[in-house]
Amino acid sequence: MIIWPASATRSACLANLRSVSTLALLCCVALTLGACVAVTMPPRPEVIRAATPEHFSVCHGNSCRDIDTLALNAAQRRILTALFDKPPPDAASERARIATAIAAMERWVGARTGTDRDRGGTFPGLGEPGQMDCIDESTNTTTYLTLFTSQGWLRLHRVEARMARGFLPLAWPHTTAVIMEIGTGQRYAVDSWFLDNRQPPFIVPLKIWRHGWKPPH
Repeated sequence: MIIWPASATRSACLANLRSVSTLALLCCVALTLGACVAVTMPPRPEVIRAATPEHFSVCHGNSCRDIDTLALNAAQRRILTALFDKPPPDAASERARIATAIAAMERWVGARTGTDRDRGGTFPGLGEPGQMDCIDESTNTTTYLTLFTSQGWLRLHRVEARMARGFLPLAWPHTTAVIMEIGTGQRYAVDSWFLDNRQPPFIVPLKIWRHGWKPPH
Protein backbone atom coordinates (compact mmCIF):
# COMPACT_ATOMS: atom_id res chain seq x y z
CA MET A 1 0.00 0.00 0.00
CA ILE A 2 1.31 3.44 -0.87
CA ILE A 3 1.04 6.14 1.80
CA TRP A 4 0.67 9.56 0.24
CA PRO A 5 1.97 12.53 2.28
CA ALA A 6 -0.80 14.80 3.49
CA SER A 7 1.21 17.79 2.33
CA ALA A 8 1.19 16.69 -1.32
CA THR A 9 -0.27 19.32 -3.62
CA ARG A 10 -1.02 19.47 -7.32
CA SER A 11 1.65 22.06 -7.95
CA ALA A 12 4.30 20.10 -6.10
CA CYS A 13 3.34 16.91 -7.85
CA LEU A 14 3.29 18.53 -11.28
CA ALA A 15 6.81 19.74 -10.65
CA ASN A 16 7.85 16.10 -10.51
CA LEU A 17 6.97 15.68 -14.17
CA ARG A 18 10.64 16.42 -14.85
CA SER A 19 11.49 13.25 -12.99
CA VAL A 20 11.92 9.96 -14.81
CA SER A 21 10.15 8.15 -11.99
CA THR A 22 7.08 6.31 -13.23
CA LEU A 23 5.53 6.48 -9.77
CA ALA A 24 5.87 10.26 -9.67
CA LEU A 25 4.26 10.50 -13.08
CA LEU A 26 1.32 8.38 -11.94
CA CYS A 27 0.93 10.57 -8.86
CA CYS A 28 0.81 13.69 -10.99
CA VAL A 29 -1.80 12.33 -13.37
CA ALA A 30 -3.97 11.09 -10.54
CA LEU A 31 -3.91 14.37 -8.64
CA THR A 32 -4.48 16.43 -11.76
CA LEU A 33 -7.51 14.38 -12.85
CA GLY A 34 -9.04 14.11 -9.39
CA ALA A 35 -8.60 10.39 -8.86
CA CYS A 36 -8.86 8.93 -5.36
CA VAL A 37 -5.26 9.14 -4.21
CA ALA A 38 -5.58 10.61 -0.71
CA VAL A 39 -6.75 7.27 0.63
CA THR A 40 -4.75 7.36 3.84
CA MET A 41 -5.78 10.82 4.96
CA PRO A 42 -7.95 10.82 8.12
CA PRO A 43 -11.35 12.55 8.01
CA ARG A 44 -11.36 16.28 8.70
CA PRO A 45 -12.14 17.30 12.29
CA GLU A 46 -15.53 18.64 11.19
CA VAL A 47 -16.70 15.12 10.34
CA ILE A 48 -19.07 14.04 13.12
CA ARG A 49 -17.82 10.73 14.47
CA ALA A 50 -20.71 10.12 16.90
CA ALA A 51 -23.40 10.43 14.24
CA THR A 52 -27.07 10.26 15.22
CA PRO A 53 -30.29 10.86 13.24
CA GLU A 54 -30.47 14.33 14.79
CA HIS A 55 -26.87 15.30 14.08
CA PHE A 56 -24.62 13.92 11.35
CA SER A 57 -22.21 15.28 8.75
CA VAL A 58 -21.98 14.80 5.00
CA CYS A 59 -18.80 15.17 2.94
CA HIS A 60 -18.76 16.29 -0.68
CA GLY A 61 -16.74 18.41 -3.10
CA ASN A 62 -13.94 15.78 -3.36
CA SER A 63 -11.93 14.62 -0.34
CA CYS A 64 -14.37 16.28 2.09
CA ARG A 65 -13.65 19.78 0.82
CA ASP A 66 -17.23 20.68 1.83
CA ILE A 67 -18.98 19.36 4.92
CA ASP A 68 -22.65 19.92 5.79
CA THR A 69 -24.37 19.09 9.07
CA LEU A 70 -27.83 17.58 8.68
CA ALA A 71 -30.60 15.79 10.56
CA LEU A 72 -33.24 13.26 9.50
CA ASN A 73 -36.86 14.27 9.74
CA ALA A 74 -39.49 12.20 11.54
CA ALA A 75 -40.72 10.46 8.38
CA GLN A 76 -37.21 9.43 7.38
CA ARG A 77 -36.52 8.04 10.83
CA ARG A 78 -39.72 6.00 10.67
CA ILE A 79 -38.68 4.49 7.35
CA LEU A 80 -35.32 3.39 8.71
CA THR A 81 -36.81 2.13 11.97
CA ALA A 82 -39.29 -0.01 10.03
CA LEU A 83 -36.49 -1.39 7.85
CA PHE A 84 -34.42 -2.52 10.83
CA ASP A 85 -37.26 -3.21 13.27
CA LYS A 86 -37.36 -7.01 13.18
CA PRO A 87 -34.20 -8.96 13.98
CA PRO A 88 -32.67 -10.23 10.72
CA PRO A 89 -32.72 -14.00 10.14
CA ASP A 90 -29.01 -13.98 9.29
CA ALA A 91 -26.07 -11.69 8.66
CA ALA A 92 -26.57 -11.67 4.89
CA SER A 93 -30.08 -10.32 5.40
CA GLU A 94 -28.76 -7.56 7.64
CA ARG A 95 -26.22 -6.62 4.99
CA ALA A 96 -29.03 -6.34 2.46
CA ARG A 97 -30.88 -4.00 4.85
CA ILE A 98 -27.72 -1.94 5.28
CA ALA A 99 -27.43 -1.49 1.52
CA THR A 100 -31.07 -0.41 1.26
CA ALA A 101 -30.69 2.05 4.15
CA ILE A 102 -27.55 3.64 2.72
CA ALA A 103 -29.29 4.14 -0.62
CA ALA A 104 -32.13 5.88 1.22
CA MET A 105 -29.66 8.10 3.08
CA GLU A 106 -27.99 9.08 -0.18
CA ARG A 107 -31.36 9.97 -1.68
CA TRP A 108 -32.39 12.16 1.24
CA VAL A 109 -28.98 13.77 1.66
CA GLY A 110 -28.51 14.28 -2.07
CA ALA A 111 -31.63 16.39 -2.36
CA ARG A 112 -30.27 18.77 0.29
CA THR A 113 -26.60 18.94 -0.67
CA GLY A 114 -26.74 18.68 -4.45
CA THR A 115 -24.97 15.32 -4.39
CA ASP A 116 -28.01 13.68 -5.99
CA ARG A 117 -26.16 14.43 -9.24
CA ASP A 118 -23.18 12.29 -8.24
CA ARG A 119 -22.23 9.68 -10.83
CA GLY A 120 -20.48 6.40 -10.19
CA GLY A 121 -16.69 6.64 -10.10
CA THR A 122 -14.76 9.89 -10.23
CA PHE A 123 -14.11 10.57 -13.88
CA PRO A 124 -17.64 10.31 -15.42
CA GLY A 125 -18.75 13.41 -13.51
CA LEU A 126 -15.37 15.01 -13.00
CA GLY A 127 -15.71 18.74 -12.35
CA GLU A 128 -19.49 18.64 -12.25
CA PRO A 129 -21.44 20.04 -9.26
CA GLY A 130 -22.34 17.34 -6.75
CA GLN A 131 -19.68 14.87 -7.89
CA MET A 132 -17.96 12.96 -5.08
CA ASP A 133 -14.77 10.92 -4.88
CA CYS A 134 -14.08 7.80 -2.86
CA ILE A 135 -12.97 9.81 0.18
CA ASP A 136 -16.36 11.54 0.29
CA GLU A 137 -18.23 8.29 -0.33
CA SER A 138 -16.38 6.14 2.18
CA THR A 139 -16.54 8.83 4.86
CA ASN A 140 -20.28 9.32 4.38
CA THR A 141 -21.00 5.60 4.31
CA THR A 142 -19.07 5.18 7.57
CA THR A 143 -21.10 8.06 9.05
CA TYR A 144 -24.38 6.43 8.02
CA LEU A 145 -23.29 3.08 9.46
CA THR A 146 -22.35 4.82 12.72
CA LEU A 147 -25.77 6.49 12.75
CA PHE A 148 -27.46 3.09 12.34
CA THR A 149 -25.36 1.71 15.18
CA SER A 150 -26.34 4.58 17.48
CA GLN A 151 -29.97 3.47 17.20
CA GLY A 152 -29.26 -0.21 17.85
CA TRP A 153 -30.25 -1.10 14.30
CA LEU A 154 -27.17 -3.18 13.55
CA ARG A 155 -27.36 -6.41 15.51
CA LEU A 156 -24.99 -8.67 13.60
CA HIS A 157 -22.34 -6.24 12.36
CA ARG A 158 -19.92 -3.72 13.77
CA VAL A 159 -18.60 -0.62 12.03
CA GLU A 160 -14.86 -0.69 11.35
CA ALA A 161 -12.39 1.97 10.23
CA ARG A 162 -12.17 2.75 6.54
CA MET A 163 -9.72 0.68 4.54
CA ALA A 164 -7.60 1.56 1.51
CA ARG A 165 -5.90 -0.33 -1.24
CA GLY A 166 -2.84 0.97 -3.08
CA PHE A 167 -1.80 0.95 -6.70
CA LEU A 168 -2.90 -2.17 -8.56
CA PRO A 169 -2.50 -3.03 -12.24
CA LEU A 170 -4.63 -0.58 -14.23
CA ALA A 171 -6.30 0.69 -11.04
CA TRP A 172 -5.95 3.82 -8.89
CA PRO A 173 -5.76 3.76 -5.10
CA HIS A 174 -9.19 3.46 -3.57
CA THR A 175 -10.86 3.51 -0.13
CA THR A 176 -14.05 2.06 1.31
CA ALA A 177 -16.20 1.85 4.43
CA VAL A 178 -15.97 -1.45 6.32
CA ILE A 179 -18.20 -3.56 8.54
CA MET A 180 -17.39 -6.75 10.43
CA GLU A 181 -19.79 -9.65 10.86
CA ILE A 182 -19.71 -10.21 14.62
CA GLY A 183 -20.40 -13.94 14.51
CA THR A 184 -17.59 -14.83 12.12
CA GLY A 185 -15.18 -11.91 12.30
CA GLN A 186 -15.32 -11.57 8.52
CA ARG A 187 -14.96 -8.02 7.24
CA TYR A 188 -16.84 -6.56 4.32
CA ALA A 189 -16.24 -3.53 2.13
CA VAL A 190 -19.31 -1.30 1.82
CA ASP A 191 -18.51 0.55 -1.37
CA SER A 192 -20.88 3.09 -2.92
CA TRP A 193 -18.26 4.83 -5.06
CA PHE A 194 -18.82 2.69 -8.14
CA LEU A 195 -22.48 3.67 -8.45
CA ASP A 196 -24.61 6.75 -9.06
CA ASN A 197 -26.20 8.45 -6.07
CA ARG A 198 -29.07 6.60 -4.35
CA GLN A 199 -28.02 3.15 -5.60
CA PRO A 200 -27.44 0.47 -2.94
CA PRO A 201 -23.70 0.04 -2.32
CA PHE A 202 -21.80 -3.12 -3.09
CA ILE A 203 -21.02 -5.17 0.01
CA VAL A 204 -18.26 -7.68 -0.67
CA PRO A 205 -15.69 -9.54 1.46
CA LEU A 206 -12.88 -7.13 2.26
CA LYS A 207 -10.21 -9.68 1.34
CA ILE A 208 -11.59 -9.84 -2.22
CA TRP A 209 -12.03 -6.06 -2.42
CA ARG A 210 -8.43 -5.40 -1.39
CA HIS A 211 -7.20 -7.48 -4.32
CA GLY A 212 -8.74 -5.08 -6.82
CA TRP A 213 -12.40 -6.09 -6.86
CA LYS A 214 -14.66 -4.04 -9.09
CA PRO A 215 -18.25 -4.58 -10.24
CA PRO A 216 -18.73 -6.95 -13.16
CA HIS A 217 -19.78 -5.26 -16.38
